[in-house]
Amino acid sequence: MKIYRSLAALAAGALLHASTASVVGAQVIATEDLAQVTAPPIEALGPLTHIVRPDQIIVLNGNGPEDNLIQKAGPYPLIEAILMAKPGDVLGIDGDIPGAGMQFGGGDAGQKLYRAHWGMTPIEITIVGLRPNRESQINSFYLHKDLNNGVRTGGVKHIRVQNLTILSPPSDTRCIGVPKGADSFGLVQVYDVNFKGASDGSFDGLGYKWGIRAAGRMQWDIRNVHAAPVQEHVFYIDSPSGNSYFVNCTMEGSWRTMVQIVNRRIDNPGPSGFGTLLFEDMTAYNVFGEGGSAFTVAGHLGALIFRNCRVIEGPNGSHGAMAIWVDDSPGHGAHFDADGFANGPVIIDDLRVYAPNADRNHVSISGARSLYVDEFAIYGNRTAFLFKQLAWPNGRIRFLVQDPVSQYPGFLTPWKIQWHATHNLTDAEIDALWWPE
Repeated sequence: MKIYRSLAALAAGALLHASTASVVGAQVIATEDLAQVTAPPIEALGPLTHIVRPDQIIVLNGNGPEDNLIQKAGPYPLIEAILMAKPGDVLGIDGDIPGAGMQFGGGDAGQKLYRAHWGMTPIEITIVGLRPNRESQINSFYLHKDLNNGVRTGGVKHIRVQNLTILSPPSDTRCIGVPKGADSFGLVQVYDVNFKGASDGSFDGLGYKWGIRAAGRMQWDIRNVHAAPVQEHVFYIDSPSGNSYFVNCTMEGSWRTMVQIVNRRIDNPGPSGFGTLLFEDMTAYNVFGEGGSAFTVAGHLGALIFRNCRVIEGPNGSHGAMAIWVDDSPGHGAHFDADGFANGPVIIDDLRVYAPNADRNHVSISGARSLYVDEFAIYGNRTAFLFKQLAWPNGRIRFLVQDPVSQYPGFLTPWKIQWHATHNLTDAEIDALWWPE
């Protein structure tokens, strides 16, 4: 059964009671019916206002081409178009647009051709490819707040990027970046996009380190993104701020993770991450090499939902499938809620893992306020679930699969559940984790 059916009792508070509320400082994030959370519908695109080509920018001013303004483009056509735009405009990309390391909303002070901001007016734009199948291409860009000489700007309130390929060129490390301190808490929507790296042999031949590397705090809606092999992480995000969605994304390989979410109190001072994070219909393929788990969360005080996610081993073995843990190391530091948890409630609903040569346990969870698991098939060589109940214990743990849990056919591993590294649960102890108590 799916968790949104088998958790019907949640609405009445039978399981996810008050303990599922996440506390961020003095702010209490209200509990919602987590089992029913879905990504909201994608809004229709607004009317096209600009066409950006490698050699020209066309401003669509009327009903016919005779009313359009045509301007010859310089080395950064997209930056020029953003400077000409206004809030809500839709910029259509036609072709392979030059200009790498672009800065939106702020960035380097002085006369910089690669920077666009609107003073104290926050940027709100859509950038959409006009050619089918993501054939139009732009280069890497960064979202900033303020200039680096201290001059204030409005930053980025909302940017939507759709039906494009984004290249991390030889001069860069990522496709989309948000530096530390660029905390405009704006909404970033990335729909129907390919990430790819440079073809110069950099980063061990993969051409880039990250698809998205966001240290600044933003809200994210990422859907239908496909990543070419990446050296470290496809999505590497600090302290997501507000309900965020990662839906129907795929990858071709990574040496560390597909998703890495961190919440670093010391290394990246500022508010804790908050809101519900939904990972749905995600396929992590060929994650191996330098360490990690395909889905890694090192602290998040909101809810974490993993629904219909897949982890598939590549030709060189694999890391873990999922790690939700507490990183309170001296250099990083963790945010904790009022009850000492570094992670909010976790729901795992239909997790499929094929990893016969993994180098660590398949699912490892610590410091979670609560955990509910429904439907899984973990085929591998390690322990299916490790719950680190010593240094950073979890709260309530419940399996919503059959009774007895220990006989569930999704355990396709030598060991089913460990309470900590030296305590394998007996079948009777596993059966006690069945949800009706």
